[in-house]
Amino acid sequence: FYLRLLLVNVRGPTSFEALRTVDGVLLPTFKAACQARGLLEDDRHWQLCLSEAAQTRMPAALRRLFAAILAHGDPSDPVKLWEEFSREMAGDLLHQGLSAEAAMAEVLRSLQKRLERMGGSELSAYGLPQPLAEPDQTRLLSDCLPTPHEAAELQSEVDALVATLTDEQRAVFEAVQSNLTAGGGGLHFIDAPGGTGKTFLLTLLLKSVRARRQIAVAVASSGIAATILPGGRTAHSMFKIPVCAVRQDSAFCSIGRRSKLAEILRNARLIVWDEAPMTHRKDLEIVERTLRDLLHGGQPFGERCWCWLATFGSCLLLCPEGRRPTRSKPA
Repeated sequence: FYLRLLLVNVRGPTSFEALRTVDGVLLPTFKAACQARGLLEDDRHWQLCLSEAAQTRMPAALRRLFAAILAHGDPSDPVKLWEEFSREMAGDLLHQGLSAEAAMAEVLRSLQKRLERMGGSELSAYGLPQPLAEPDQTRLLSDCLPTPHEAAELQSEVDALVATLTDEQRAVFEAVQSNLTAGGGGLHFIDAPGGTGKTFLLTLLLKSVRARRQIAVAVASSGIAATILPGGRTAHSMFKIPVCAVRQDSAFCSIGRRSKLAEILRNARLIVWDEAPMTHRKDLEIVERTLRDLLHGGQPFGERCWCWLATFGSCLLLCPEGRRPTRSKPA
């Protein structure tokens, strides 16, 4: 094949050695001669590109470039490029003290996230190793979804706590349970003064869902409130709300469609949000917009059962140098 390719493209060859000679250099094989003449598809131009970038750019920029090459450049041997430049792409992580294994895993996770944003495929489609799940997201899943043994213990705890509910708490509990049983979306808003058992009720709802080995997500607007809920996190941490959300009307949360967090939110049966009114309304809008996009649902908040908790007598949002109209507008 390679000999025929050379005979078709080389003018007036006088010998086999002449066919294998390129720019005065005698190459060992016909294939090498074809590659040197640019008759075969190879990754030499990508190698030169990455080599130059490795000398003049930071590792983060090199990772962005490599992801773009994978997504849009269609390299013939991505694994070879990875093996050649993986250490350069992990340079900043190695400098921070990470082990080689941890640094490579972080580079792979970074590449996967960038490929998701660029419309590329999974790393496995390019022959690259699949990164391990991020420790933070692995812990998040374990917080939202208990093991079978933990679920059995939760069910016993739920049965004991349900018997202690007041009439008002029981009405809310049964309404949320009915919504979960019926399926579809629903938004429950609990407004009650302090000391009436709101957090107790939210905790019971979370445990009742997790006792059935279903995912229940707990968030709060402040870190203090998030620590009270089992498996709770701040809304900005859970939903990856960008800081610019207040200024942009069309922004989305930084959640990749193929990420573990997106999978958790797709499978969540219940999402509770403590101190929801203390969050800027545009933060709520960006979360709602993102969930509808992730879940491909036309219903508000992605057709999930939501339970918001609030006390409107609590402090309003902090607005520097703001007067009453300024403080009430974001609510």
